[in-house]
Amino acid sequence: MANSLWFQANIGGTASFLTPGVSDHSPAVVNLNATSGGSSKQFKYLNGWVSHQGFTQLVDDIWHSHVRGTRMFRLFEKLKLIKKGLRCLHINHYSHISHRVVEARGQLLKAQESLNGNPGDLGLIQEEDALLQGFLKLQKAELSFYQQRAKIKKIQQNDENTSYYQAKVKEQYTRNKIVSISSDGDVLSTDGDIGQAFVSCYSSLLGPGPALDAMDDRYMEGAHISDDQHYLLNHPILDTEIKEALFSIDEDKAPGLDGITSGFFKSTWNITGPDLVAAVKDFFCQKQIVEKR
Repeated sequence: MANSLWFQANIGGTASFLTPGVSDHSPAVVNLNATSGGSSKQFKYLNGWVSHQGFTQLVDDIWHSHVRGTRMFRLFEKLKLIKKGLRCLHINHYSHISHRVVEARGQLLKAQESLNGNPGDLGLIQEEDALLQGFLKLQKAELSFYQQRAKIKKIQQNDENTSYYQAKVKEQYTRNKIVSISSDGDVLSTDGDIGQAFVSCYSSLLGPGPALDAMDDRYMEGAHISDDQHYLLNHPILDTEIKEALFSIDEDKAPGLDGITSGFFKSTWNITGPDLVAAVKDFFCQKQIVEKR
């Protein structure tokens, strides 16, 4: 538990509460600036990328790359290529977004000061307009980024909000982060040990796959579906049904584990939609899923 100033100061810390013994109070061990092993950040599609002027062309070029295999395999491989391209786009244009906004604002103010001293200079007018448009685009991208990361739908576009939403992002990260767990009496605090403990726990709970037994004839007694219901269950999946299912997902939610949200498919449907629909329909026909490599 911490206030927004704590998160804005970027202070990491953990607290461990020990057994009280004969006391009425439990001792607490506080570790400031505690960090766990550096695990790589998972990919997450950012809605602000779509506003970049080269976004559509980037997606179109990558999506039309020649990939061989089943429709589902081609879809997965193209999404991998898309992730690489979007990472490069982010690094080149949106990394350290708040710092970029500060720099853009400084350049804009400097140009406006020069324009005030010489208001009739056409070159300064054009420069100021270009810097203004660039600043507004960066500011919009910054607000979109923090809105999505902080999972806050309503956001006010003014300067006072930036630090608050930065703190909210850090608060969300801290709240969801597993710093340590107790396993068989031992306290595990590294990412590798924690991950292995979860794997061992669920492997023990689930155990090996059970052998399939013959169906008991008693299960065939009772109510049955009608012929019309049987027809509907076996009716081919329509393209419109697939699109409606995807578009019903919140744009910040990812249908899979790859971090590609429905917002990406919605904004690039004319490019990616046909392949996605074909892959889904192919799955219902082939009854197979491409294993993650």
